[in-house]
Amino acid sequence: MSGRVIKNMLTILFLFAVMLFVANCEQTFEPLKENDRYFFSIYGYLDATADTQWVRVMPIQEQLYPDGEFPEVTVTLEHLESGEKAVMNDSLFYFGHDIYARNYWSTMPLESAETYRLTAEKTDGNASHATVTLPEDYPAPIIDTREVVLVDVDDGLVDVQSIYIVTPQNSDPRVVSVPNVQSTSSASDGGYEVSISQGTDQRYIDRQITGPYSFYIRQIYVAVAGPDWVDFSVIDDRVIELPDGVSNVNSGLGYLAGIVSKTVPFRSCFDDERRLTPCPTEPRLRNY
Repeated sequence: MSGRVIKNMLTILFLFAVMLFVANCEQTFEPLKENDRYFFSIYGYLDATADTQWVRVMPIQEQLYPDGEFPEVTVTLEHLESGEKAVMNDSLFYFGHDIYARNYWSTMPLESAETYRLTAEKTDGNASHATVTLPEDYPAPIIDTREVVLVDVDDGLVDVQSIYIVTPQNSDPRVVSVPNVQSTSSASDGGYEVSISQGTDQRYIDRQITGPYSFYIRQIYVAVAGPDWVDFSVIDDRVIELPDGVSNVNSGLGYLAGIVSKTVPFRSCFDDERRLTPCPTEPRLRNY
């Protein structure tokens, strides 16, 4: 799974993090004041299909770190069934305006339907941890002639996206992800049906890119979450805004999900020598 693809599910988690931080500033918990209850914020997901896991881990700050020099932290990922454990590597991300964050990554293989614990620990022994169970594996999604994505799972579907590799005129290729999970319904023979539309996709891409563009690859991305998944759409915003309103992080804040994702080809265009080439214009489409 490409690290450039911004998943709709993580967008939800990021917005949740922002709301949580704002709410914290208005309540008794103050992230910039001394506290002995919350040590880290942990946001992200573990994906049994991915070759690399990425999770954002940040200390609950007693001071600002505008230079990106965070306290020493050890983040470990442990497979509870086998006891296998890996120390995650850290990467510093800069967002401009003196805003930094640390994302931790590991290539430790994960297995579906297994349980993992992510632990962040300071040098003084204070630690936060989150435990998640990944969902069962499932067959690759099928795309039928009606442009309907068929997902053979009983429960847990949380994200469906159309992923495009798009090249704007006189520019480098970009990845554009079009959310489609809102078009989900139950299939008559079990599982889920997700209707996708080239016209809807085009209008979405038009809002992201100015001027003509061509596309080379279109894929469908599907994510199914484990039993720990919380459906934020049915939770009162006032509950979400509370520090402990929606969190599976012990002695910390945030939310760690467990998923199995699948990416299947919808269409790719090649020339006679099997090199990627812009796909021809189709009816109803502007130039992709």
